[in-house]
Amino acid sequence: MIPPAHEDIGTFHVRTARGAKSGVVMAAIVQLVACLFVCSVINAQGASNKLSVGYLTISSAFGVLWVTREAGIFEKNGLDVRTVYMPPTVLTQSMLAKEIAIGFSGGSSMIDANLRGADFVLLGSLEKSPSLNYLVTRPEITQVHELKGKKLGISRLGAAPHRILELTLAKLGIDATKSVTFLQLGNPGVVLTGIKDGRVDAGLVSPDNLFTARKLGLHVLVDLRELGIEYLTTDVVTTRSFVRSQPDTVRSFMRAVIEGIRYFKSNKDKSMEIMARYMKVDDLQMIEAGYRWYAQTYERKPYVSINGVKAVLEHIGLKNPKAKEVKPEMFFDSTFIGELDQSGFIDGLYEK
Repeated sequence: MIPPAHEDIGTFHVRTARGAKSGVVMAAIVQLVACLFVCSVINAQGASNKLSVGYLTISSAFGVLWVTREAGIFEKNGLDVRTVYMPPTVLTQSMLAKEIAIGFSGGSSMIDANLRGADFVLLGSLEKSPSLNYLVTRPEITQVHELKGKKLGISRLGAAPHRILELTLAKLGIDATKSVTFLQLGNPGVVLTGIKDGRVDAGLVSPDNLFTARKLGLHVLVDLRELGIEYLTTDVVTTRSFVRSQPDTVRSFMRAVIEGIRYFKSNKDKSMEIMARYMKVDDLQMIEAGYRWYAQTYERKPYVSINGVKAVLEHIGLKNPKAKEVKPEMFFDSTFIGELDQSGFIDGLYEK
């Protein structure tokens, strides 16, 4: 059963249990109404493919997914999309079990799974820069060299934010293995609180949290875009078996996402309204900070970041020698974006 639109897993299970109590008469009526509705949709625009799409965090990084759905762009492309928020390990397992067809996820976990026998494939990268793009410090730390000997907050050791922070420090000339201490705190919001409270001295935050960090008087030490760091953090992922079995569905999905990116960039007020509703945030300044960032960084032509794939393989290769033997091309498929690009479809969206 496909979960209702934009629900977390717990809510979905509760509603499913309640729905099982429907009476026979009501069920018959519902079936009749549903049949009439489906027939009308088919007559109007052709059969609609139902897709359940998972995503990792409730943050503006995934705003384009919500906006594409709410603006009717998936429906326009013949897709009935349900969006489901779930943690990384649950998303990976759900996709392997074919309960979730497509995921908006950090590609690093999918590549790691492939090295252990899975068949995931990256279809696109919404952005090249990491979603955690700002290195924020306590107010008294204003120079890079002052990070030496300090405590840095991360979600957990070995996770993508940890690796991104290691790459950042390396670019800044700091040996992460000798000069700093990493403390596991949790999500970026908790890391931000940890910096404020003095439990740690610095950490990476997302554009959503940047506005809050500045309000708290914290110092923004580095914008990672200035360092040219690429990593897989906001990617479109599916399985090769799904691509083989439903290539037209995948093609329609990628077309809708690319249209959604254009809509997101061009419709600030509507996009912010949708983001605020999904994120359940009343602070419009925070929503606008996230919107402005992604309106700039979402790629018009979201080809997979090859440099991001290489960075992930290098990271995994520290513990798994197999990662050093494979080619980046094994993990992505540019066919669908390439078709849309070469046909002139993407360029045409921005000429209107």
